[in-house]
Amino acid sequence: MRSFVVAAAVLFCASPAAASSGETAEALETLRAGDRLPASRADAIEALADPTNPLTPAQLDDLLALGAPWSAHIDAAQVASRRMDPALAAAMFRGFIGSKAGRVEHDPDVFEVLLRALQRFPPDVAAAAFAGADASAVTTHAADRLAFHWLNPLDVEFDEEPDPEGWIEAAVDRRTRLRLAGLAAQGEHGLVTLQSDSGDVGFHLVEDAELIVLVGHLLASGEDKLEYAQAVCSQRSMGREQVQAAIDALRSVGRPFSEAENALAARFLRLLPTGLRNEFVPDRVSPVRGSVEAEPWEASPLAPSRLRGLAPERVAAGLYGLLWFGFVGAFGRRKAWRRVVFPAAAVGLVPLLFGVVELGLGVAGVEPLGVVRPTFNPTNAPQAHFEDLTLESVEHQVTVSGKTRFAALPARKGENELRVVALGASSVHGSNYLREEAWPEVLGRRLTAQLPEHTVRVVNLGTGGAVSDEVFFHAREAIERLQPDLLVVSLGYNDFTHLRDLSAYRAYDPNDLRLRFELDRWRIVRVLTAVLPRIALPVEPRGAFLDPTEMSPVDVAAVQRVAERSVQSNLERITAMAASARVEVLFLLQGQNEELCGSGAVLGSRLDRCFPPALRGAVLRAASRDGVPVVDSAAALLAHAGEEPVGFQYYWDRIHASRLGHAVLGEAIAPAALDLLRARP
Repeated sequence: MRSFVVAAAVLFCASPAAASSGETAEALETLRAGDRLPASRADAIEALADPTNPLTPAQLDDLLALGAPWSAHIDAAQVASRRMDPALAAAMFRGFIGSKAGRVEHDPDVFEVLLRALQRFPPDVAAAAFAGADASAVTTHAADRLAFHWLNPLDVEFDEEPDPEGWIEAAVDRRTRLRLAGLAAQGEHGLVTLQSDSGDVGFHLVEDAELIVLVGHLLASGEDKLEYAQAVCSQRSMGREQVQAAIDALRSVGRPFSEAENALAARFLRLLPTGLRNEFVPDRVSPVRGSVEAEPWEASPLAPSRLRGLAPERVAAGLYGLLWFGFVGAFGRRKAWRRVVFPAAAVGLVPLLFGVVELGLGVAGVEPLGVVRPTFNPTNAPQAHFEDLTLESVEHQVTVSGKTRFAALPARKGENELRVVALGASSVHGSNYLREEAWPEVLGRRLTAQLPEHTVRVVNLGTGGAVSDEVFFHAREAIERLQPDLLVVSLGYNDFTHLRDLSAYRAYDPNDLRLRFELDRWRIVRVLTAVLPRIALPVEPRGAFLDPTEMSPVDVAAVQRVAERSVQSNLERITAMAASARVEVLFLLQGQNEELCGSGAVLGSRLDRCFPPALRGAVLRAASRDGVPVVDSAAALLAHAGEEPVGFQYYWDRIHASRLGHAVLGEAIAPAALDLLRARP
């Protein structure tokens, strides 16, 4: 009898633990599946966030690992942030580094959520997480990034076994642990500097490791790889000081350099310039202190509108036709002139015939090359953001590109549903902040409050680094797949700076950029290059190397004009495409940090990242052609700032908005968006 009572007591005590373990296993399976509805995922997050349900570091690692669904990474970050379990701190830091380095999706809804949770721990817990970090993972991330982003484009492979003794990994491990120990010693300030808007030390950990791996590969592979190592450093604006630090890190692990390695390292250093800095690094920190909100606006600050005008190319074609017929009619009547007039008219007829053929190809459905692939990166097919996926028997459109925000929308639009798609680059994405802090989500909350009779979905398709060519493809995919009611398009400075940076490579001679742009707009060029491939623009065999010749001011000005035309052309194409699909369009005009750039800065050096005034003109011209309203973000932030300069309170660098900047912009866009949505039939 006593044994029966004891067994019953043991069973009674064990059953809650067994039930908890079962609930944990079921929730983990739900998140790991990647094919569950958002509501099911939310239930699983609730279960795993419950501290009575056990969750081990290994289980959290599994959700954050390479190969787990993107949605699982986001959900795991939410779980860890809500549990705040010190036992999970080291796994949280591993997940932060993996996402920050791009080993898995580089998504602030992963790395920023995990970092903010780490910041809430007591300093000793964060320090223990740093000490327990797997620095070998940093080496792996760094090696992968180095190969994918820098070595593969150069078509080079280093020694397959560059580190048989483990000295490169040991050097990265030692450097990483020293940096982390220094951060831990700084307490809260050290954790804040891991934020993208406060120093981005988390990324620089991986960046430093990449350089150590590069130097280690060079020393292991020999002098024939010196040119490639120098090319990587030049493209990344890494100079002698940074490479010397990497060499010192390799020396610090106790493995002596051979005479040949010493000579190669010395020669490498002599090839590099001094005093280079890769990018602007903010010299101030912005600790997260609660949520940031802005007051709603009664009316959006719109840029001055212009009268609509006829398309200049149509005006030119019409005038040319009138002149041709007038010329033939006026002079062809005189017999004495016919010998001269008719041959001249025949020559002049060629452009008209060209136009007729172009029109015929358009009627036949032939699209120009610029519509089927990006003009300024022709080897890349347009990247699709969505795929068809069935979530628990319901068809959805689910994002697959880690460059944008995760979204899962029902394939069939609801009866009273309104869909708004925000398009652009990192200034739309909100690349350093949480989904709910970026202006598209702020806009969504305001629209939901103002349109209670509708279900409002705002999809953030901002894509870091995108140029206007790519944004056009994103807009086309959104229209085809998402059935939007409104597109909000914001183009930053990328066309200007990226085209200028591209033209520094051998594959993109400044003299070819304008020709590429013009040819990609003609259907007949696509047909001719398909029939006669030899007439296509040649491909530079060493195009991924920087051109040693500096661009002249004339070249820079020419590239800037091409960029300006590209922005205007792509905005006009987006507007025309939206009009044919009966979708409304709203433009957002970007501003800049006046403390760094002033109120009207012009692009200067190659690393300048201020907003070019020429882009403002391109956006306004595109808007005036089709009557598109333009919200002026500079005016919005200036009105909110009052007498204060629109500086670091609103931008964390030169052109990327802070959390407050995003809050103000979302509210400022809302009235104009509401007007367009309410005016729809």
